[in-house]
Parts: sequence; C-alpha cells; structure tokens
Amino acid sequence: MPRHTFAADARGAGGPGHPAVVLGSLRRTDRSTGEGVRPDIEEPALEVSRAFEHVAADLEAFATRLTTSGQTEAGEIIGASVHIARDPELRQLVDDQVAAGAMVESAIDDAIEHFARILTQLSDQALAARAADVRAVGRRLISVVRGGSTPPDEVSSTRRLILVAREITADDLLVRAATVAGAATVVGGATSHAAIIARSLGIPLVFGADRGILDAPDGTDVLLDADTGVIVLQPDVNERRMAEEAAAMVMSRRAELVAARALPVSTRDGREITVLANVAAAADAEVATSMGAAGVGLLRTEMPFLTAQRWPTVAEHVAQLRAVTRRLAGMPVTIRTLDFAEDKLPPFLRAGRTGSLGRSLPLMLAEPDAFSQQIQAILSVGVEDRLDVRIMIPMVASADEISTCRGLVAEAAVRIGASVPPVGSMIELAGAVAAVDAIAACSDFMSIGTNDLTASVLRLDRRDPSLTTTRVLEPPVLDAVEWVVRAGARHGRPVSICGDAASDLSVIPELLRVGCRILSVAPSMMDEVRAAIREAAA
Repeated sequence: MPRHTFAADARGAGGPGHPAVVLGSLRRTDRSTGEGVRPDIEEPALEVSRAFEHVAADLEAFATRLTTSGQTEAGEIIGASVHIARDPELRQLVDDQVAAGAMVESAIDDAIEHFARILTQLSDQALAARAADVRAVGRRLISVVRGGSTPPDEVSSTRRLILVAREITADDLLVRAATVAGAATVVGGATSHAAIIARSLGIPLVFGADRGILDAPDGTDVLLDADTGVIVLQPDVNERRMAEEAAAMVMSRRAELVAARALPVSTRDGREITVLANVAAAADAEVATSMGAAGVGLLRTEMPFLTAQRWPTVAEHVAQLRAVTRRLAGMPVTIRTLDFAEDKLPPFLRAGRTGSLGRSLPLMLAEPDAFSQQIQAILSVGVEDRLDVRIMIPMVASADEISTCRGLVAEAAVRIGASVPPVGSMIELAGAVAAVDAIAACSDFMSIGTNDLTASVLRLDRRDPSLTTTRVLEPPVLDAVEWVVRAGARHGRPVSICGDAASDLSVIPELLRVGCRILSVAPSMMDEVRAAIREAAA
C-alpha cells in the first residue's frame, strides 16, 4: 500500500513515561477472515452450544490468569465478558434464529449486534461501553464455529503490532499485550474498557481514527502518534527517525524522574508536599510501591462489584481487598467505602430502579448491614496486612451523615475486637462545602473529590464530556477547594486532593497556591507530579 497519512478526530495516550509515537506492523483485529460461513454444520444447535461453552471457559481461564498475575482490573474486565458469554438471553436469541433456519454465524452476528445496539443507546456510559465487550465475545464465538481458536488472531508475533479496528476492545489489547506497540480505533473513547487497559499497559491508543485505516492490509508498516492523532502508513526514513528519537527522549526523561525519587518533595519556596497514590487494583498497588509512594490516599473498593447480583459478603470484600493491600504492608492506606453512582451501578441496584440515584451515602446508610460488613472486612484486612488503615466515606453532605457512619464503624470494631480507625469525609458536593466546618468537626480528615465537586459546583452531569480536570480552575470551584482547605486548617484536620485534578500537571500549581499540601494521584503519574511540585511555588 502506498504511503498515506490519516488524522484522527480525537486522540489519547497510554500514559506518562511511555512513548506516544510508535512504529509497528498493522493488524486489523475485526477483519473478516474471508472463510465465509461453514456449510457443513450437521447439527447447528449442538455447534452453538459448543461455541458458547468453549468461549465462556476460555474467557474464564484467561480472567483467572490475569488476576493471579496481579492484573486484577484486567481480570475483572475479562470476567465481565464471561457473563456475556453465559448470558441466557443472548444464547436463547441465537438458538431461536438457528431453529428458524438461520446459519449459525449469521445467528450469532445478528444476536450480538442486537445486544450491542441496546447497550450503545443507553445514557449510562459505563454500560454503553460494554457494547465493545459484547462484540468481542461475538468474534470469539464465530472463530470457534469456523474451527479456529479464541481469539482468532495469534497471541504472539515476531513484530511489534499496531492494532486497528472499528472498535478496539480490551480483549484485543490483553491477548496481544506482549507484542502491541499501539492501537487505533474508529469509535470508542476514554471511558471504554479498551482505554482503561491501554492506560494500565502503557499502550498508546488513538480514538476517532479515520475509517480509511481499516482498508489497509495487515503487515503494512505504521507510525502512530497518540499525541497528535496522526497515523502514517509506510512512513519514510525521516518519520521513522522522528519516532525513534521521541521514544529515546521519553526513556531519558523517565530515567531522570526515577533518579529524583529519593529527593525531598517540596516547592521552590520550601513547602513540603505529601504525594500519595490512588489505587483500585493489585497492579496499581505494585506501581505505587515501585514509585516510592508515601501511602495510599484513595483505595477504591466498588470496581470489583460492578457486576454483582447482591451486596458483597465480608468474605468477598476481604478477598478483593487483600489482592491489593498485601502489597501495601506498613503503609498508611485510606480505604473508601463502596461508591456506587449513576455511571457505576451493579445489576442488583439497577434492577427495578426509576429516577436518579443521586448520591451514594444515603444508599449505604439505608443498608447499614451491608455497610457494616464492608467495615468489618476493612478492619480485618488492616490487622492481617499490618496496615495503617483510615476509612473514607464518599459523598458526605452533612455532619449528621459522617457522625452516623462513625458510629457504625465503632460498632463494627467492637464486634471483632479491633481498634477504631480514623474516619474521614469526602467533600464532593456543593452542599458539603457550605457545611464544611460542621463536617470537619466530626471527621478525622477530609479529602476533596475534584471530579464530583466540580460537577456539583458547576451543575454539570458527572458524565458530561466537558467536565475536564482543568475546570477545577474555574473560580467557583477553586474557591470551594480553598474554603475546604481553610476549614481543615481551622479544625486541625488534614485535607487531601484525590480527584483526577491532582494528577494534572497544569492544575497542580493552583492547587498548591490555595493551600493544598496532600495530593493523591494516579500511580503512573507520581514521578511527574513530584517534578511539577519541585518546580512550583506555593
């Protein structure tokens, strides 16, 4: 194929410390094999059953391998695909079409697209993003029907690959993780499962790629620039040299940052700043410890339970927590209780619900037994793993709410003979800012969730695409942050920033200016954040 340049409508990168400009060999993951349908299927119903069972078992084994290797979040994403492969409604739809005379592959295609379209029409972005996972299961099913393996492409290669597809999936990236240099997808965005995996693996991923890239044959040499969204087929010598030089600069910068980890973290005018890590999975904890984190400022606990059919038990909470906390022995760890919201609701809370969920905390207070079971698990894990545990309550709106939660924590501690840990409030609502003095008086510490606070102050939906990290710099929001920090000082309560804004290098100087002294950030950003602090004045 001749040299060609495509420009994407949007762009994204695998994260700091990873080259955004990469070279590789093109591989389209959703290309038809050209084999067509199999006309020799004598017992179509049995073939459908075999394909579904094979794919479910293969995905389950893959999820187990990922989880046991410490890739908990990836394991959870693939685990959700197991439920898709075992969905009785999907299976029934395929069975019905085959019974009506449809070819097996056509029946699978139609059923998969039916379910995918339903998901893409939902306003809940977390659920809409599952459409890609449904289609990935469909590709696996058809590969099995055609006599192939799952997934349809080989998982190893002697060349670094640039994956392209109409919709890149988490499955595409994970099964080829050892050989993927980068990826480009026509549809999808930063909230998709593919984007989450790309960030965790450091794979540059371009969103909104030109559809023309899908016509390029496999094996075509590709240059992908995730910073600009430019994709070049058959790059020339100068472009190749540019990619190689960009990668070398990234590696040099990474070495400088690693060498600076032992240096004090303070501003130019001598203000000491504490940098903590936000974690949700074992892989995050490993990165945080390798980066020399002083502790964990936010351990998210809801992610493993987004597909749950009921409230988690103590044992289930313990199992999920220990996968993360066993890597954090001796550290101060702030564990946030379940923070279910509109864009991250498990099935048992979605079922039969009308209207808006609104806030998470009243939901937990309405289920004190479920809340107490999680607290018991947190306290048990803290003792077993020798953690300096703090418990953080999300979406606090009043002093009464945090006081009620403190009482439940104390009761749970007495029941199992544990010490009562510090209990703090997440300030994420405009109403909480107005009541912050009363909340501070009832809290051991406070933490500002900039994502939700920005949405609340500016009256935006938390899923609004315009809700970027830099909007915390708008005067009403920055004033709210400063007011909370000052309230903490008045009451002698430490205040941290644990929202995404704390990881935004362009925002950090202003957070420091209004008095923020504790930043809890994405583990992969810790080195860059420390460097930004040392260059700033507070």
